[in-house]
Amino acid sequence: SLHDALPIWVLYSEDTTPTLDTILARTKKATLGEAHTFILEELKKRSLFAVFEQIEKPLIPLVAKMHERGIAIDKEHFVRLQKQMHQTLDAIAKKVEERTGTSINLNSPKQLSELLFGTLGLKTKGKRKASGAFTTNAETLETLRDAHPVVPLILEHRETQKLLTTYVEALIEHQASDGRVHAEFLQHGTTTGRFSSANPNLQNIPNKGDAGKEIRKGFVATPGYVFVGYDYSQIELRVLAILSGDEHLVEIFEKGIDVHTGTAARVFGVKEDKV
Repeated sequence: SLHDALPIWVLYSEDTTPTLDTILARTKKATLGEAHTFILEELKKRSLFAVFEQIEKPLIPLVAKMHERGIAIDKEHFVRLQKQMHQTLDAIAKKVEERTGTSINLNSPKQLSELLFGTLGLKTKGKRKASGAFTTNAETLETLRDAHPVVPLILEHRETQKLLTTYVEALIEHQASDGRVHAEFLQHGTTTGRFSSANPNLQNIPNKGDAGKEIRKGFVATPGYVFVGYDYSQIELRVLAILSGDEHLVEIFEKGIDVHTGTAARVFGVKEDKV
């Protein structure tokens, strides 16, 4: 349970989403009870007990409520998007076939490698994989963008395929009978202490491009409610100003100067309007 997993994560932040085996191995104890006692003692020794008790522990019921409540999605919107994306993928595959005279599965790295570096004879500095085929990762394809007209098409195909499977189809699949998606939000899912999200991941819904905006449109507020966006303004830099007491940084925030402009002006010794 989170009551068992969170304390050890507070101690050893690299143990993200720790399992029972991780807890026992890390504490060198035979039972969870023994491990729990040991962890609480260690937290107190390292002055971290308050972090668990006052910051992490009170969040457990709130995070459980987030999961239980979920977020409503417009399934019909996503089904329409799914159909459109499949049509886009088919159209791209057809264009590639017309330009190369070869019909391949664009989702197959092996077939793609044979088309680009065999049939079309493109040159790459990319490494060969164990199978002998050249890598067709995004970085390699970007370097070849201007080498042949099919390469931008393949990049578009890959991006569309990713949006389709990672977001559109995943959201349709995870919609529960109440019409809502009940994603998991993990307090102990990252080494840095930020939340992570899974099944599906709702923390990296795309925002750029038409496709990203269309995906975001599919999330709907419950009737009588609205979505509100909250974001701390420059929170890490404000914390830095407080902890460091740096007079320049403090002055920037006290005067409401744009922090990046204000920093650059002081680093380069110029007036802010000259940055």
